[in-house]
Amino acid sequence: MVQFKNPFQNIKVVYRRSKPLTKVVVIGLILVCTAALITLSWSGNQLRREIALLREEAAVLAAENAELKEKIENLDSLVGVENIAEDELEMVHNLSSLTHRHKRSQMACGIYILIADEFLKGGRDLEAMITDGLKRAQEFYTNDERFESELSYFDRVFSYDIQNLPRDEISSSGYVLSSLEASIWCILNTDSYKDCILKAVNLGFDTDTTACIVGGLAGIYYGYDNLPGEWIDTMVEKDYIDEIIDDFVDSLSLFVK
Repeated sequence: MVQFKNPFQNIKVVYRRSKPLTKVVVIGLILVCTAALITLSWSGNQLRREIALLREEAAVLAAENAELKEKIENLDSLVGVENIAEDELEMVHNLSSLTHRHKRSQMACGIYILIADEFLKGGRDLEAMITDGLKRAQEFYTNDERFESELSYFDRVFSYDIQNLPRDEISSSGYVLSSLEASIWCILNTDSYKDCILKAVNLGFDTDTTACIVGGLAGIYYGYDNLPGEWIDTMVEKDYIDEIIDDFVDSLSLFVK
């Protein structure tokens, strides 16, 4: 059970996340129900009928569980691949479209995800991973005529030299292209998670947007152990946030081996 708290009202919205029942869980249900029936002094015939019904339900659940397992295995082709495929970038574009449907926004999201994908692979220095992510993005969007009119807006991003721009040429206005440029600039001009976030915030203007965007990349690159302990310890509703993270990780286990 996951509880989502409304920050403005003292209301809890409860959402139950179903999971496939294992054999152990099914057997446990049978035993618990059996004990309850005995405790209530049901007659022997009633008890046998109830157990038979439970066994039938257990068989149905086992069949459904097998079907769900097969569906999950079929999803393996979509996860754990070495490179993000074209259809997966389309998924990124579709998610962007929920709030930012413009092609420029979709393209910025695609670039961001490809950089993040390089970070997840690891094995190279920071600049090399960002460069590889940008090269993949440039190749994809250059060959997709839907984004042809947007390419020129990303000239500074695809220059592979954005980190050398002076501070007064980096904007933190919240505009999608400025946010992407500022995020890449911040992470390339710092050497720790803390310094990266502080540089983003100190750009001013739309500080939370820039810090949030670059914070995702920096979090992947530096890892949880390198997050400032004093920031984590003073986080408001930390226990509640930890629960949400744990539930999210558990949900991913359905799709990733």
